[in-house]
Amino acid sequence: MKSALLLFFLALPLAAQTRTLDDFTVLAGWTAAPSDGVRLDLSDDQGSLRLDFDFHGGAGYAVAHKAFAIDLPPNWQVSFRIRGDAPVNNLEFKLIDPSGQNVWWINRRNFQFPHDWKEVRTRKRQIEFAWGPAGGGEMKQVAAIEFAVTAGTGGKGTVWIDDLKLAELPPEHPYDRTPAVTTSEDAVTWDFLESREYGGLVIDWSHPASYTVEISDDGKQWTAVREVKGGNGGRDYLYLPETESRYLRIRIIGASNPPKPHPLTPSPLRGEGEKPSESAPPANAGPPSPRSGEGPGVRPRRAGRSETTAALGLRHLEVKPLDWAPTINAFFEQIAKDTPRGSYPRSFSGEQEYWTVVGVDADSEEGLLGEDGALEVGQGAFSIEPFLFVDGKLIAWSDVRASQSLAEGYLPIPTVTWAYGDLSLDITAFASGSPGQSVLRARYLVHNRGKARKIKLFLALRPFQVNPPTQFLNQPGGTSSIREVAWDGHTATVNGTRSVIPSSPPAAFGATTFDGGEIVEHLRGGALPRAASVNDSFGYASGAFAWDLGLAAGGEAGVDVSVPLHPSPSSPPDFATGLSTARSDWHRLLDRVEIHLPPAADPLVKTFRTVLAHILINRDGPAIQPGSRSYARTWIRDGSLTSSALLRSGLAEPVRELIEWFAPYQFPSGKVPCCVDSRGADPVPENDSHGEFLFLVGEYWRYTHDRATVEKVWPHVEKAVAYIDELRAQRRTDEYRQPAKLRYFGLLPESISHEGYSSHP
Repeated sequence: MKSALLLFFLALPLAAQTRTLDDFTVLAGWTAAPSDGVRLDLSDDQGSLRLDFDFHGGAGYAVAHKAFAIDLPPNWQVSFRIRGDAPVNNLEFKLIDPSGQNVWWINRRNFQFPHDWKEVRTRKRQIEFAWGPAGGGEMKQVAAIEFAVTAGTGGKGTVWIDDLKLAELPPEHPYDRTPAVTTSEDAVTWDFLESREYGGLVIDWSHPASYTVEISDDGKQWTAVREVKGGNGGRDYLYLPETESRYLRIRIIGASNPPKPHPLTPSPLRGEGEKPSESAPPANAGPPSPRSGEGPGVRPRRAGRSETTAALGLRHLEVKPLDWAPTINAFFEQIAKDTPRGSYPRSFSGEQEYWTVVGVDADSEEGLLGEDGALEVGQGAFSIEPFLFVDGKLIAWSDVRASQSLAEGYLPIPTVTWAYGDLSLDITAFASGSPGQSVLRARYLVHNRGKARKIKLFLALRPFQVNPPTQFLNQPGGTSSIREVAWDGHTATVNGTRSVIPSSPPAAFGATTFDGGEIVEHLRGGALPRAASVNDSFGYASGAFAWDLGLAAGGEAGVDVSVPLHPSPSSPPDFATGLSTARSDWHRLLDRVEIHLPPAADPLVKTFRTVLAHILINRDGPAIQPGSRSYARTWIRDGSLTSSALLRSGLAEPVRELIEWFAPYQFPSGKVPCCVDSRGADPVPENDSHGEFLFLVGEYWRYTHDRATVEKVWPHVEKAVAYIDELRAQRRTDEYRQPAKLRYFGLLPESISHEGYSSHP
């Protein structure tokens, strides 16, 4: 009884360490700060803060701001409840210091607003420095808090926020206790003896298993956080970011009958028997805590390996820290460290991978061909990656010497060539068809310079982009979720939307879930999974085609595949005809200007023409863009200079289309947006934008004398000039006639842009 009372009183200070910052029973101090073109109304709705926002078809942000005076403890957590009737957008939580210039935040991108109340917690370690002259460091004093909805998909909606709280947390410390482990007929349970944070699990099995991972704070109420179906045995990697519990349980959910590979069993993952550096050991975990071992049929684990655990097949479990895999890209980077080089794209091993864009002029979709031969089949989509199986060994990008080339040295028809002994593999890609109906085409041609031989060509469908994990703006690179792979004997369909159509029937096609073993695990044994179609709840399935190639001495053999980039593609001609047409189309666009230079400058001329091709491929209809993925937005800065290059190259039509498309996005004030994308005009002020629009129209007039187009956009020109005058007037006051500020007289005010003004230099 005394011990119970002691525990009760010890718990009292902990409860007092949670402070309510705002319960919203009275709406006081909150102000709306929307960007240009965005409406935001704040109101009290039954004791909660209500935000009604409307992006009016554009981009921007809707910010709710309130001043506070908070001294933060050494370790803390902020929480609030939220619900919404709103489309998917970004939810930002920001802390501002007393200077008003330094901002720390957490940006929850593509946040799905729950219809029912949900608590959102943010710990100190999750808050990042956003911008300001401090340049980083630890947030210690909070002078203001902001909630912001920023345009992801845009649209309009309503968000409710309630119960804003600050809790002081115990100091963070590495877990250094020995978990108590108990077993039952179908489960193993770990009691960490305290609440423990972790980011994933690595489990070694002696045989295949299907199981559920469950967590609990009290050992009574359990929550399933991961279910593994059809595990193939060996080593399992489980992605569990931001997980916290006192108890962890692995519960077997039935005998596993995973699909068997044919004709050979895939080799196990490297490192299966390696001893981890920090783990929750299943064998000699020490005595259980008083709370473990509750319930019938549960036996505490003693020193040595229990017969129950052996029967369940669980050889070892390692609990990984939070920073092991905070993102899904980091998760696959960890797996790549533990597997033979070549099992994963080099970008998942921290290596730079270069790529080139593959598409047609003015289309909204393009592919990417990586330097190692993987072909990304659309923005954010999966990749087709080639492998050879030669003399009992799987040949990947890491085993060959790869070189890259363009058709005729400059046409955007790239080829990656693998050299491996007497064999070489040419991977050639191009796109055909009109914008909105284009088809990605690829040929895989193996050449044999040695004696006659038989090999296998595998084309794997993998849940990875060519766009690497290091790319994060607009279109994050790295992984690409595959939840479904289906083969009907003619077409492989991924996620029910994208199709891969081989020109000749493969010898076999196989698909696998992540839990059943990533496809390369199977290919290393020269085999495919038996399943032709799979559904993967984790979202990282894979599959592969296989062709048996008989190569005569000096012979060649290969296969072509087509990937429609749109739901209603044009019917592509045969590969040779399509390739010839693509060459002709690009010559027509790129050869309009003759350039006469010494032969030594020929590489420069070819580079110039290739850059023109990339400009045309990257643009989405009239929207000229500096890139196809992270930079798939139309910046007026980039667009005006790019247009100047097009005009000098005899390509005036794309420039006219850009001007007519971009001009209506000008704000009513006359401000020219820094950039425009699918969400509309970006309201962030970049005061170089207005003059760049004027330059664009002026350049177009100088090269074309197209009076009709210039007259059409002339009202936008006048409004931009007037807006520049308004901005300059802010620096033409008496304040700027004083000696200390005279140097700034008549200049445009500072803006965010590339000059670093968000840091307030």
